[in-house]
Amino acid sequence: MTLRHHPLARGFYRLLETAVLPWMRRHRIKADQMTYLGALIAVTVPLGFGLHPLAGLLLMLVSGSADAMDGHLARETAHPSPWGAFLDSSLDRLSDGCYLLGFWILFWQADMALWGALLLWPALVATLMISYVKARAEALGGA
Repeated sequence: MTLRHHPLARGFYRLLETAVLPWMRRHRIKADQMTYLGALIAVTVPLGFGLHPLAGLLLMLVSGSADAMDGHLARETAHPSPWGAFLDSSLDRLSDGCYLLGFWILFWQADMALWGALLLWPALVATLMISYVKARAEALGGA
């Protein structure tokens, strides 16, 4: 079972498709606007974690939800574009970095900054590899 087919994910996407996306279409919200919003909220995640772990988690959830909506909105409104895909994947990497910085702040607050750096460095490299692997696969005619 893939993550998208997990019962929680199916419930999230059903809510998205039946309530959130129709509201967004009525208010003429564009997919790129959701991409920017998700990234803007992601930039606040480290501050949220600095204030309280639950604040950081809540900001991550809101940012991730905005990011999940942009692609659906683009497809629903028949406006997917190469620019939108580029913008989304680029700002996703920015968001990943902000989330990881937020986690590092948690380690730092617990006087475990070195452990945080050692654990989060491979995660940072892995998130950066996502774009590289996708670009190479597309250049080679796959994906």
